[in-house]
Amino acid sequence: MSADRNNKATRAHDMGCVSRRQRAKREAQRQMVMALPRPRDEDDRLLLRILMMMTREPRPKPVPPKHQRERCGAKCRDGHACRAPVFKRPDGSLARRCRMHGGASTGPKTEEGKRRALEALHAGLLRRWEKYRLAGRRTGS
Repeated sequence: MSADRNNKATRAHDMGCVSRRQRAKREAQRQMVMALPRPRDEDDRLLLRILMMMTREPRPKPVPPKHQRERCGAKCRDGHACRAPVFKRPDGSLARRCRMHGGASTGPKTEEGKRRALEALHAGLLRRWEKYRLAGRRTGS
């Protein structure tokens, strides 16, 4: 490691544009390295580099921009294959179909999920009826 490893400007430059969690993790790694004795020879430097490589998380595979992604390929109603790009899931992986052909949610599967969905429906209907009541309109039935 260089002599300016405590320099705040160098540390700020190294941090770049990262999240707080990543910043905290890097700072913990830096503190761990600071606690180690200074490398005296090439073997110590090599061991230090191996240690840093072992504690580093692998980078996620970058997702290509939309114009470079695979195409959906689902059969449209007029017979041609869909040419829309596949969509990116919240976890960062790519789906196999576009947003139109990915398939809708089939609803909650567990009893607890079904209960929450029913409660949300009931609460929404109550809000709607209250809004109509305050506006002086009929509620329908």
